[in-house]
Amino acid sequence: DASTQAATQTVPVGSWPVAVAATDTLAFVASRGEDVLTVVDRATGRPTRAVWIGDEVSNVALTPDGRTLIALAPIEREAVFVDVATLRVTARVRVGVDPTHVVIAPDGSRAWVAGRRTGVSSLDDKADLVELSVAMPAVSRRVQELGTTLGGLAVSADGRTVYASGVRNNARGSLSDERTNTFQHMVIAVDVSGPTVREALVRDITRSLPMGVTEAAAQAPTTPERALELRRPVGLAGLVRDDDDGDLFVR
Repeated sequence: DASTQAATQTVPVGSWPVAVAATDTLAFVASRGEDVLTVVDRATGRPTRAVWIGDEVSNVALTPDGRTLIALAPIEREAVFVDVATLRVTARVRVGVDPTHVVIAPDGSRAWVAGRRTGVSSLDDKADLVELSVAMPAVSRRVQELGTTLGGLAVSADGRTVYASGVRNNARGSLSDERTNTFQHMVIAVDVSGPTVREALVRDITRSLPMGVTEAAAQAPTTPERALELRRPVGLAGLVRDDDDGDLFVR
């Protein structure tokens, strides 16, 4: 219950549940340990069937019209399209290494898939971000470099910008010196509105100020060690976008 933040129902599903998407009547749970989407009747709170996706299914998203599911099969390196009405797999699209994150445009025309560990692969299909045409379905564009480890995706309300969180490596930094930020934790905005995908904005939030500490206070005369202590290291694991005001919340 969103108003009380109390659990109202507990439903047994397949092992290792990692993601969920829902219509008004059904919920679809990515059960990674069983390689399936577990289908749950929301009225009864009972699982009704399972749809096989592939080894270690990692995520699932639902188109805005509620007609199509996109699930990710990381071992097969596929985005798997499922018809909600029939619960049948309608297409499998090769997307690249370790697909883990998926978001769908608000108009349902496109989807974007990101691999969690594409940046450390030597394979040919190591695109960090893949754009899919949902109607086809097929890959329409690929972005080769966003980061070495990607932690999440979000899309703007107008579908013109995709946001990714992830790690970039500072090759000039020293692993023995924390001040060099060898591993840079970034939020990256990618403009997908035009014929060419381009990186529009990058923010490094490797070290964030704790609540109650202002930027001015952090920049006041102090020792390098104290300045470092004020900025706490972070690791990025996901993104959520607030549709009301456009804010991004980074986990």
